[in-house]
Amino acid sequence: MLALLLSAGLTEAVPPGIQAAVRQPAAAQRQLTARQLLALADRAREAGERVIAESAYEALAGDPDKDVRAAALFGHAMLLSRNGQHAKAATLLRKLLSERPDAARARLELAGILVE
Repeated sequence: MLALLLSAGLTEAVPPGIQAAVRQPAAAQRQLTARQLLALADRAREAGERVIAESAYEALAGDPDKDVRAAALFGHAMLLSRNGQHAKAATLLRKLLSERPDAARARLELAGILVE
């Protein structure tokens, strides 16, 4: 995914240290697990790297692990909400709640978005 960003010329969206890692020869690269990609997405969101975070969250939205999928939906919703895309964030939180009705924090975040 990061390699796609770089090959598309979106180098400004990828921090230099990550660029170097992505450009290593294929044999030297290692595959990220879904949980590692989720951690990368969360770090990118916290660092304000919206393009990287959003791409990673979208890639994880269909993950077979329901915990990873739920965390990705939540992280993506928080990213969208932070960027003023409240309707899209609410949609993702509703999707998360349809899969995990016991997700209290998602319910609270959705309520906060709907109040705004």
